[in-house]
Amino acid sequence: MDEILKGVLPSAEPEVKNVKVSWSGLDRVHSIGSGTLYDCENTSVYYSPYLSVSEKPFEVTKVPVLGYPLSLHSYEDMVVVSSINYGFYIDGENTWAASGELKDGKYAFALNYEIIIYRPSDDKIFTVKKENDSGFTNFALTYYPGTPSLPHMITADEVQNLYKNCAAYLDSVRDDIDISVTGFQFYSGTENKLPVTGTPSKRLIFGLANNVANTVNRTERRIYSADLKQADIYASNEITATDGLPPIRFLATHQGRVWGAKNTVVSASSYANYANWETDLSYITNETDGYGAAHAWVSSLQSDSYSSGDVTGIYNFLGNLIVFRKDYMFEISGTKNPFRVNDIINKGTIDGKSVAACGGILFFAGSDGVYAYTGNIPECISGNLDIRTLKKAVATADDRCYYLYAEAIRNSGDTEKKLYVYDTYENAWSIRSLPNYDNLEICGLARVGGGVYALSKTIDANGFSDDIITNGTVVDVDVYRGKLYKLDTLQYSGNQWFADTEIMAADTGGSVSANPKRIKEIRLIAELSGGATLKIFVSKADEIITPDTAVSKKYENNGTNVLRFPIVLKIFGRSGYGYKIRLAGTGFARIYSMEVLYADGGAYTKTDKDGIAKA
Repeated sequence: MDEILKGVLPSAEPEVKNVKVSWSGLDRVHSIGSGTLYDCENTSVYYSPYLSVSEKPFEVTKVPVLGYPLSLHSYEDMVVVSSINYGFYIDGENTWAASGELKDGKYAFALNYEIIIYRPSDDKIFTVKKENDSGFTNFALTYYPGTPSLPHMITADEVQNLYKNCAAYLDSVRDDIDISVTGFQFYSGTENKLPVTGTPSKRLIFGLANNVANTVNRTERRIYSADLKQADIYASNEITATDGLPPIRFLATHQGRVWGAKNTVVSASSYANYANWETDLSYITNETDGYGAAHAWVSSLQSDSYSSGDVTGIYNFLGNLIVFRKDYMFEISGTKNPFRVNDIINKGTIDGKSVAACGGILFFAGSDGVYAYTGNIPECISGNLDIRTLKKAVATADDRCYYLYAEAIRNSGDTEKKLYVYDTYENAWSIRSLPNYDNLEICGLARVGGGVYALSKTIDANGFSDDIITNGTVVDVDVYRGKLYKLDTLQYSGNQWFADTEIMAADTGGSVSANPKRIKEIRLIAELSGGATLKIFVSKADEIITPDTAVSKKYENNGTNVLRFPIVLKIFGRSGYGYKIRLAGTGFARIYSMEVLYADGGAYTKTDKDGIAKA
């Protein structure tokens, strides 16, 4: 017995187990034991199952600071940026007076469309203007304060007030001044015969509002065809259709035709002729008599079940044209006149600019979430984002990811404006930050070549203002401005990021224990590029981490080589239902799978006097 008592007794504490947690994207709904992030910014699952950092966007300085930004489009290897500049004509003359001394007189408030084409491959800028006998002119809309039809006498103070409220006015007619853009190519044949070889003619086709002078003709639109006439000017001429243009709001190219939609009507030009809209719905196929399959086509949208509202967008997807209303989807099939309109399902999009295809999947933003469509029933993929309602939305896609900027209302009632990124390889969401301006929104996204671009809109006071001189007094008036950014830059230096995850104990069988006092240690492996930093915060799950929160661990890589190292966080038991860990830093980092070590039984670990986890 004495010999036994002299021996070493085994520990009364059961064997410590561990679990690895993989980083599988943003999940605001299933945070406990899910191994996901419940909040993040500027992170990526590109190297999944490891957590990494997204690229830092930069401003395309070649594109000048814009006026009121409208939308962003792609045309071949170029980015099309549309905006509106505004100012005044004085006394009916073509004198531009956006700033300077304004005297009493007749004033007309002018809105000028500005369309700029940017080619990233050689950093070249083109402009789009109307071509006339005297040269090239802007696309001008004129708004007359007060009486819609003619200028009238107003004071300089009234001019100043009008200019101050210009941003609000433009917001009020935002849907009516948007620009739709598509590209079109055709072969120039002879004797109405189209050759099968040769170099096609390429055109930029776009539609814009005709006039915003009053509510009667505000929504009328004109269609223009533009091609390169000078080294830096795309000259545009209004399309004079053979049978008049039908109502058109949205544009697309499909089956060798230009397609347009407005209200509940969809139209198509004749084959290989964007200016011929003469319709003929007969089944005659003898094209020598000028009728039949090659002619233009028009149809109203009617569904078997109830659908409301006007067309919100059209998109060419997998050989068919998809037409959206706010609460319905249609498919237009066929290769020649007459085409067929087929119902898909009672799901639609709030904005056609949110529609984009990636990897054979068509994504779009509905009023209640983001959907993925592959030809069957659309599937909601935004459940983990904790979104109840989507309002404004624009999007684009590259070969792997769907980029969506949206104004969303969460289930808590809070409204947020975020740039969400959905990785189709990992079926996971992440969030990117926007440029550091107050009140900034994204009003356009586009993908050209290997780049993803964003068009911003802000009324931030960082230089975005005009000086109006009235009665000798200089008044600084904030106005909307737009800038173009490139998102996928392969640059990480100085990019700030963070990722929050809840830590819960779980055994190898998947059972979750919410008892935080049993957690003993957390281990990670991190990788930092040169110049990058990493901070680790440990707090209660219900605490808010602020810049004043104590840092548990901090690492810096002051060299130029990649640094990979282990991290060990010693955890002391405490009250509460769980831990929250924030990983934050600047520059490129990669966080490998995390191990949580805990005791499955035995005595609890002791808490410190403050109840704060210690590293």
